[in-house]
This record gives sequence, structure tokens and C-alpha cells, in this order.
Amino acid sequence: MVRQELAQEPVASRIAAFDLGKANTGWAMNRNGQTQTGHISFSHVGCHGELFCEFDTFLREHYDDLFPWEFAIYLYSHLKGSAAVSVIVGMQAILQAFCYSFDVKVDTVNDKTLKKWATGNGNASKGEMMDAYRERRGCDPLSHDEADAWWLLQYAQHKLAGTGPG
Repeated sequence: MVRQELAQEPVASRIAAFDLGKANTGWAMNRNGQTQTGHISFSHVGCHGELFCEFDTFLREHYDDLFPWEFAIYLYSHLKGSAAVSVIVGMQAILQAFCYSFDVKVDTVNDKTLKKWATGNGNASKGEMMDAYRERRGCDPLSHDEADAWWLLQYAQHKLAGTGPG
């Protein structure tokens, strides 16, 4: 599922943002003033190696040689459980290697930092993050993963423009 809109204000262009996960990976991309968001599920994939290959394919399909990303950002969360850690760390490695191979700067934001920036509460729930998304974007998110990716994109745009967060 994909959603698209025009940017409301001048910000840094060509940014990709990711809330990584096997069940759902939320993503948001800004290319020269146009924002697209969505989510993709990798829950149908059995082994981790196949998941990492599918995630790499997803990145390649969403990377545009005509408007290459200048910056990528992903959400860093404190994870519990070895299976979740293995999946997320693997996806982070794939994203970092992908960005390195295309000379894209990459950064991460702690989930508490993003929550505080988006809602004013570093311990905001998924519901509170989605409510803030509805209020700011004016529509319902496809999932909490899409909402988090969109907030990551907003965070990165303001950070790069020097008008917002840390």
C-alpha cells in the first residue's frame, strides 16, 4: 500500500525513512517535495536469509537512479528476544550496506527520541503516535509502522534543514 502527498514546506529532498520489522516495515520517502509512505510485510518469509534478500530487493525497487536518496534514516529500538534482535540487526546491516554501496548517508534515531519529538512524550504508545500522525498529516495511517516511518521522515527533514530536533 502506498500513499503520496506534496511537501508543505521547503525541506531537504530525497530522504528515505524506515521502521524496520519482519511483520511490517514502515517506509516513507521524500523525493524533491513529494512524499510517499507505506508498509511492507515480510512475515510470509521463512528463513532470515530469504528475508534479507527480499528486503534488499525492496530497497533496490524503491531506489531511483534519477532521484537517488541523499540520506536514509531508520528507527533504533531496544528489542527483546533473540529472534527479533536477529531480524532487525540483519535488516539494519542490509540497509547500511545498501546505503554504503550507493553513497547514501545513513543515520538512526532512538525510538524514545522520535516519540518525544512527535508527541512530547518519550514513552508515547503506538496509539499516541498514530493520533499525532492523524492530527499532523490529516489522514489515518495504514499501520503504526507507516506512522513511525513518516515521523522519521519529518524528523530527518527538520534535522537536515536545521529547523528542528537534535
